[in-house]
Amino acid sequence: MLVNERFPVLSFTSKMLFFIGCLILFLGIISGVLELIEFFKFLGTEGGEWFWSKKDIFQTATCVICVIWGLMLMIMAEMIGVLFAIEKNTRS
Repeated sequence: MLVNERFPVLSFTSKMLFFIGCLILFLGIISGVLELIEFFKFLGTEGGEWFWSKKDIFQTATCVICVIWGLMLMIMAEMIGVLFAIEKNTRS
């Protein structure tokens, strides 16, 4: 995605949205993997009597929200890129 000469600030905003979206998506996936590791470690040591504590609910909700939010930011950045392509094709 190159910088659009007519809209440089919007191009920069699009790149920042994509970068922040990737970062949030990555953090959400890491959070989910850590939760799964903790869950399987607990099942191996305690024998299967697992219950949802507030920490587990919060971490799972954070994982899901981060993944969804990261994907939405990336989609918004790509939509800006598509609008740039449409604008370029209608001008030429």
